Amino acid sequence: MVYMNVKKVFLHVGMAKTGTTSIQDTLFSNQELLKKNDYYYFKDLYRNHSYMFVNMFDSNPEKFHSNIKKSFGIEKIKEENERNQKIIEYELSHMTCENIIFSAEIICTLERDALERIKAYMIGLFPNAELKIVIATRESISYINSVVQQRKKTGNNTPYKFRYKRKFSKLIQVFSKENIIAYKFEDACLHEKGPVGFFLDILGLDNAVISKVKVEKSNESVSDRAVEIIEYINSRHQMLKNDKLNRGRLHLDYAHFYCLSGKKYQIDFKELESEYSLEAIASDKKWLRENLGIDYTNVEIKSIDNENVYDNKYYEEFIAIFKNLPPVIKKLSYDFISEEAMSRELDSTSMGTLSRIKSYIENSYGVIINNSLDVLIDEQEKTVLRDEKLKVQLIKRISAKEKRNGEFLRDIALFLEEYGMIEVALEFMEKAKMYSPKKLEIDEKIKEYKAKIPL
Repeated sequence: MVYMNVKKVFLHVGMAKTGTTSIQDTLFSNQELLKKNDYYYFKDLYRNHSYMFVNMFDSNPEKFHSNIKKSFGIEKIKEENERNQKIIEYELSHMTCENIIFSAEIICTLERDALERIKAYMIGLFPNAELKIVIATRESISYINSVVQQRKKTGNNTPYKFRYKRKFSKLIQVFSKENIIAYKFEDACLHEKGPVGFFLDILGLDNAVISKVKVEKSNESVSDRAVEIIEYINSRHQMLKNDKLNRGRLHLDYAHFYCLSGKKYQIDFKELESEYSLEAIASDKKWLRENLGIDYTNVEIKSIDNENVYDNKYYEEFIAIFKNLPPVIKKLSYDFISEEAMSRELDSTSMGTLSRIKSYIENSYGVIINNSLDVLIDEQEKTVLRDEKLKVQLIKRISAKEKRNGEFLRDIALFLEEYGMIEVALEFMEKAKMYSPKKLEIDEKIKEYKAKIPL
């Protein structure tokens, strides 16, 4: 199938950490307004198209971390690709817009052969269209801070070396410089409607239309206090092992800590100097200026004060979080508090707070304290996924914004499916259908679950 009416295709490729989630959420929730103004964003694809592009065009998508966590092998990925292809063909055959938008920040990390396949695919679908690559950049140190925080959250300990040249040179080679639209994330933040408004302006929407857009703000950052305990948990008992979800770990089992208050996470200046070549970063900034016209060469690198205090607010937040943690994470959290309490560098307020937390856990959760981690892992595997309390906790974590409810319920169902809990998975998937009645993938999953449940 080819779609001759399409005149422009905008391929938003990131970078990550430049408001991409807010942009995707806003495009998704303002589909009708965009459609009325000749711009199309797909209704039945996931709002972030990253996984779709990886699965369709990467040479080894089964090795992608998200597919590993979901236990998606080659056959499952093939099913996903067929489903997405059907959605794309169906929606394109029922729309008349001249402008199409895809948003997938993962694209700027793909290898050149994958980018060539993406280009060929787009030309095949839209032979009359200009293909524009939209890139938002972020200053190197600011970006490294954000990425290191994310990697600490997910337990990713592989060395990370950020270079603009590595990310963007392949895009220039494949799509050519004249088809690339590049802008600073820092400039986008100054727009009246923030990065989303700036992005829509870049795409060519009228100011009158942009003013009507309901911006969905998504902030994925967490505090330094959250990062330090999540990093400790992941160092003690990693999330993935041998390319599988590790025994005792649950998908997003650390997410409870996201609500811990504290300072914005900043990489330690000494770590920055030892782990990253500041000379190489400076050279890379020159490459960016010369090739994409984005200039960060005069941005000063400042030392950050990472000192913080464990106070009564921390005590109250930690105790509230601790009550809802699964057993394995409770055990590891207790160990973290115990080790921190032994630090000789802490101030008296922090020492007192950690001692109070430690005493509370010891007095209230003897089973956690008196059993080894291995015993707790065995017990958790037997009971936690069948515990009604877990379902209550999961429901409480659903975002207050209705737009996320359907996705969250669907994700719970898929998570339970991995553990063979098909009847419970069906219950959650049917709830997801209430929020997303037209989602083909949800209908297909409901049929699949019902077929597996004995009469």
